[in-house]
Amino acid sequence: MFEAVKYRKARLSVLIDDLGKQPREDLITSSIFGKLPLLTPTAQLHALRFLTGADLTGEIEVMLWPRFGWPPTESDVLLKITNAGVTSYWIIEAKWGANLHPNQIANEIAAVRTRTFWPRSHTGPRLIPLPLNGRRIAGYTLLGAEAKHDLQFDKARRDYDNVCFHRRTWPEIAQGLRNMFITDPGDPFLSAWAKMFADFLAETSKGQVLGHWRKLPMPEQEPYFFGGSRLDWKAHPVPTQSYIFN
Repeated sequence: MFEAVKYRKARLSVLIDDLGKQPREDLITSSIFGKLPLLTPTAQLHALRFLTGADLTGEIEVMLWPRFGWPPTESDVLLKITNAGVTSYWIIEAKWGANLHPNQIANEIAAVRTRTFWPRSHTGPRLIPLPLNGRRIAGYTLLGAEAKHDLQFDKARRDYDNVCFHRRTWPEIAQGLRNMFITDPGDPFLSAWAKMFADFLAETSKGQVLGHWRKLPMPEQEPYFFGGSRLDWKAHPVPTQSYIFN
């Protein structure tokens, strides 16, 4: 979550003393995507495919809260995808119960496509001009999608038929992360990232998922004998599947 502090989306003093008043969406965005550079390129691609819901390929650069134009329009995450010399962009918006602003999706797509880019890096260039033919928008993913987002999301999907749209709910993401670190533990770093985020979501009202019941091994059938007024358990575990009293 320190990416949120670095990019001035949250203050460290308030983060430590009063986490409840922080904008949750920015902290969640930071927690999810800020750790991706620590993964191997293969694991990072696997994680981004899972989060976007798309079969991404190529080299991918993850940018947090990029700004376009002035006054700036900002997306939560922007993926710069380079594949066979062709560059395209994928927008990711994270919602934690908040509404989409009027025309938010359309404004984000238009800003990335047609406006000057103001990177947040303190060491890079202050301004990246717009390419001659604009930027190609490959897709848009809404994380934390709810029914109240459907109207605007479906409208954007109709208006931009050349953009691939995906929506992911937090319970869906939580279950997918749980499956990732349980059933696919091949990459320890990817599994650690998935488990960390799944554990976080499990403690929230939006990410709680009723998982599968554990398989309980039952003892085999065992006989029990009464000796006088005393029940001789013969040191067998209880309960059992069935009882035979003699």
